[in-house]
Amino acid sequence: MSLVTSTDAIYDYQQSPALRALYPNSQQKNDAMVLELAFSLFTDWFNLLSNKAAGKKVSFGVLALNFLTLPPTSRWKPQNTFISGLVPEPIQPNMGRRVFVCVGCLLGDLVAKHKVAGFASHSATQFCSWCDSPKSDIQQLQVGRLRQKRLVKDYSQAFKDLKNKAEHTRMVKKSGIRWSELNWLDYWDTVHMIPIGIMHNLFEGILQHHFRNLWKWDFEKVELNENEDQEHDSGDNCEIQDGDTSAQAGLSW
Repeated sequence: MSLVTSTDAIYDYQQSPALRALYPNSQQKNDAMVLELAFSLFTDWFNLLSNKAAGKKVSFGVLALNFLTLPPTSRWKPQNTFISGLVPEPIQPNMGRRVFVCVGCLLGDLVAKHKVAGFASHSATQFCSWCDSPKSDIQQLQVGRLRQKRLVKDYSQAFKDLKNKAEHTRMVKKSGIRWSELNWLDYWDTVHMIPIGIMHNLFEGILQHHFRNLWKWDFEKVELNENEDQEHDSGDNCEIQDGDTSAQAGLSW
């Protein structure tokens, strides 16, 4: 997809001089790695109760984006419209409100989360997003030294500043960290805002498989042994108490 650049006549937004001025570098048009996209921003308010002279008015606002790079026949279809914002009813706000919005956590499977967060693959030398244990220690159940937010961001920025692919490879092998666009958020904590995936680990039973089959942790036997120990301890206490009573009785005689 590319913008129409014909200057003979203007029939569409794509031929607008203002729009074409946003992409002045014509040399990039032959670059397969460059994709030029343009969107329109639409805004309007609607009465949800329909427009009647004596009817009630409930104002509802919409902010929508449409993909101008698409041809006009496809541009305005519902499936190509992105509703980017809503202004709730019943009336238009007459003053601003401070709104605080944040990305609270990153959800997904292990592969997807590592890609988005800027961590190396789960098969890399530094495979873990929570600690700095190398892959050679993966069979050890002890948790390694936990990663620190500031250090992770420093490594991520250092990766971004590198220009050479070989240097990128060495950096990832050393730290297990790449650049992530989430690091533009000052509050973003790459270490603590990536929870364990629920679907694979809990719903599909991967954690249970690791504990029961790979690590041979049998929770039923552990629970049974604990109950037996409690019964045994309570029995010992009864015998000791009986013995103490008999001894006291003997002394009283």
